[in-house]
Amino acid sequence: MTSPASPWHPGAGSLPVIAPRGDFDYGAVPQLQGQIDSAVNEHGGLILDAGGITFIDTPPSSR
Repeated sequence: MTSPASPWHPGAGSLPVIAPRGDFDYGAVPQLQGQIDSAVNEHGGLILDAGGITFIDTPPSSR
């Protein structure tokens, strides 16, 4: 991932927005998951703005 999953900023109403930017590889999932979990625990939900993601990688195949 070229940048962290943030910026995390106030969104509509009281829900935060998490907006990943750039390349997002499978190794960045734990960081994003932590931010999602925190937002859900603290605010009851979130808005995930994926418009700034330019590439998404998938986990390696288990075949």
